[in-house]
Amino acid sequence: MQVESAERRRESGRRKGVESGQSRAEPRGERAGERERHNQEVCGLQAELTRLRCSVEGGEAQREELQYQITVSQRESTRDKHTLTELQVTVAELQKSLDITRRCREEDQHALQQEVEERDKLIHTLSSENQRLHQLLQLLDQRVKTLESNMEAERAAHLGSKFNSEIIQLRGRDLEALLRKTLETLECQIQDLQQLTSDQSRQLQELQQVSIKLNEERLLAGCVLLRQPQSMLGNFTWQELCDVIDEQVGQVTSDLREANDKVCRSQLSSLHHHASSLELLSSSLTSDLSLLRGEASCFLWACVLLGGALTHTHLRLQQKGGGCSATETQEGQNTPTTGSSPPDVTPLARSALSRLLDHLLDQSDAESGLPGSGLDEDSLSGRLRGGLNRVTPPQPDSKALVSTLQQHFLVFSQRLHSAEVERRGLRLEALSREQEVQTLLKEQTDAQHTLGQTTQSLCDARQEVTRKERSLRILGKHLSGVQRERKHLEEELSDTH
Repeated sequence: MQVESAERRRESGRRKGVESGQSRAEPRGERAGERERHNQEVCGLQAELTRLRCSVEGGEAQREELQYQITVSQRESTRDKHTLTELQVTVAELQKSLDITRRCREEDQHALQQEVEERDKLIHTLSSENQRLHQLLQLLDQRVKTLESNMEAERAAHLGSKFNSEIIQLRGRDLEALLRKTLETLECQIQDLQQLTSDQSRQLQELQQVSIKLNEERLLAGCVLLRQPQSMLGNFTWQELCDVIDEQVGQVTSDLREANDKVCRSQLSSLHHHASSLELLSSSLTSDLSLLRGEASCFLWACVLLGGALTHTHLRLQQKGGGCSATETQEGQNTPTTGSSPPDVTPLARSALSRLLDHLLDQSDAESGLPGSGLDEDSLSGRLRGGLNRVTPPQPDSKALVSTLQQHFLVFSQRLHSAEVERRGLRLEALSREQEVQTLLKEQTDAQHTLGQTTQSLCDARQEVTRKERSLRILGKHLSGVQRERKHLEEELSDTH
């Protein structure tokens, strides 16, 4: 462009020169025309030269542009070659990863197939175990029902034994009151005997004094009436006779005192022996009564604890057996119930108490009884005592009292022993039943725990299978993307070549 502007300036200058030359030298003729022609030719040649220069410059620019394009294409080809090598390496790595993924997929499929087989086996085992547990639960429900019926029967028996123990306590209290009254009577008798012995000793002393006075009077009368030569006493002095009489009176009084002392000692020893035996009997009876009270209180507490434990166990069994209500109702419709309801315990206890009272009253009527101790006649002990007093004499002697006490003590000890044996048997049976209930509850909890563990393991296996399926799905998507990218790169490589 600069060359063309320069040529144009030259051409305009020349034209101005030609015009000036024509104006100056018009008379020059042909020389001017030739010069004009030459100038025109020179101008045309210069224009041609200028055009050629412009074309050369345009070719040079086109050459430089082509050289730049060749350089750019060479750079792009080298970059494409480098990219192709990288893509080939990437394709090789992807092929390796694809092979590894295929192998892992095959291994995962094999492992999943094994897990599915194991899961099917586990499901089959769990179904059989569930059926077995269901049958065991039905058996446990039946055993619980039988245990409930047995507990109700034992409760009725416990009420009967409780009434027995109360009656035994009442009889023991009556016997204790009777013994206390007997001891008071014996103490009164001992005091009366002591007073009698003191009165007798005082009377003996008075009799001794009276006898001494009478003997003296008789001796004096004999001395007066007898004559001196015929009397044997005439050989003795009055002092000697008094001494002899005093000796005889003293010997007689000593013999009488010894006899009285022997009688009193024998009576006192017999009374003391009888009182000691009665005291021993009363102490043994009081100790037995205290033991009976302690055992009865322990037995009552044990029965209360057993009742509370059985009630708690019954409530727990009812709470745990809420899920099997439909099965229980169906079994209740198919099979008749063997247990009794709790309201049936009261009439059973009343009937047992009435039978026990009748039996005790019959035994009291058959045996020889004792008088009452002044308690309330409307109470149970008063009624029993009224039944016992129908055949008893009003005031028995000490031997009859001792024999009656011995008989009552023997009967009471026998009944106490039988009640103790029965109580121990009931306690052992209740403990065995409680242990059975605890073992059944433990088995049921273990079965429920095993079922929960198996269901948890099934859920974990199912989650693991879903996770592996999700990972396989993601790997498949990634593999399809890699294959599409590989195809796209191959197409680009084919287009570049």
